[in-house]
Amino acid sequence: MKKAWRKGLASIIAFAVMAVSTVAMAVTPVHAASKGVTLYFQNSKNWKSVYCYVWYGSGAVGKAWPGVQMTKVAGTSDWYEFTYTGDKPINAVFNDNGKPKPQQTADQNPKDLPLTQDAYWFTLASTTSQNAGGEGGGANLIVHKTAEAGYPTGAAASASTTTAATTTAKDTTPKTGDSSNAATVAVIGAAALSGAAVAIFRKKVAA
Repeated sequence: MKKAWRKGLASIIAFAVMAVSTVAMAVTPVHAASKGVTLYFQNSKNWKSVYCYVWYGSGAVGKAWPGVQMTKVAGTSDWYEFTYTGDKPINAVFNDNGKPKPQQTADQNPKDLPLTQDAYWFTLASTTSQNAGGEGGGANLIVHKTAEAGYPTGAAASASTTTAATTTAKDTTPKTGDSSNAATVAVIGAAALSGAAVAIFRKKVAA
């Protein structure tokens, strides 16, 4: 009788743990991939093509030189865009991929732009300089963190203004769907179901 009681109890507990594990997996959130940072460049020199070379440290963090060909922003005469989806701070050199020597911009200032907003706007300054190391070089860049009058203001552009202006403290309270919350629910649920199963089984054995 003891053997049968133990076997039956083990089966009920195993079923309870399996059921709660399934529920916990269902409520654990799936983290969405980063939507990236949109880089806007004003092609005021009317280059035939516009490429964006993104670098950090000592080399490219995206496509090798000349970089990614940018897309013209619909409804504008000289704005181009490219969305960077990497995880390193942004440094950019814009160029026309011309041969034998491309027209290009100098390294921008400030450098190592953080991934804390959804967009940056780059315009050309009236001054020029050499790039680090003396190679390349061209028109200096001016970096804008918010869209000014006449700048592209798509979904990413509008969101960046809010991001730059608002800083809020992180709320660490578990919410519905948080992985930490799901784990708590699973543990409590497993204990409750196991307890209920044991009580029911004892009643059946006693009967």
